[in-house]
Amino acid sequence: MASSRSLAPARARPPARATRVYRGQSNLERREDRRDRLLGAGLELFGTAGYAATSIEGICATAGVTARHFYEHFTSREALLRAVYDGVIAETQHAVLRALTHSTDAEARATAGVRAFVRAYLEDPRRARIACIEVIGVSADFERHRRSVIHAFAAVIQAQAEALAAAGAIPGERSYELVGIAMAGAVNELMSDWIIRRDKPPIVRFSQDIVDFFLAVMKGGAVGTSSTPSAK
Repeated sequence: MASSRSLAPARARPPARATRVYRGQSNLERREDRRDRLLGAGLELFGTAGYAATSIEGICATAGVTARHFYEHFTSREALLRAVYDGVIAETQHAVLRALTHSTDAEARATAGVRAFVRAYLEDPRRARIACIEVIGVSADFERHRRSVIHAFAAVIQAQAEALAAAGAIPGERSYELVGIAMAGAVNELMSDWIIRRDKPPIVRFSQDIVDFFLAVMKGGAVGTSSTPSAK
């Protein structure tokens, strides 16, 4: 005869915590939504009021979350800034690489890449302010990260210069490594100047000016053509 224990109905297991639904969203979806709102608040406040003038309380108020929810996602205000910055950079890199892929000859690729870079930053001035101004001087660790981003863009510029050289459009016997770094820094500075100017030139014209500058530098020569200085 079966025991009474074996005849007892099995208790239903409660749903997993992460799958519980509240107002049409699971815990995981609500968590992701809060993170997205924090990133949006960071973009807005860092890109308008500035990093130094933005508090965690202000970020939470803008995002509509509590401080507890903030710290579920980010350890500090700097951590949020880095996440926003990395998002801007990732989208910009994607835009540049897409433009390079869809262009034909070497000069057209270089031109399309520069224009894509400028548009990705300046069509939303908040993104440009964060990438070019607000990330400077945050911390030593952040500065190392920012420098790695500059060098990544410099490597893309160097590759395009080498492609132009291979096509015979610019001198081919020179090194373009330092030119890539110089161009990346120069474009960042030109972006910063555009951001703070009251009489901003239209983005299309400004973009073309940077393209002309890029091609003029490449066609005019490169720095660092020799690894050792000549003896005098």
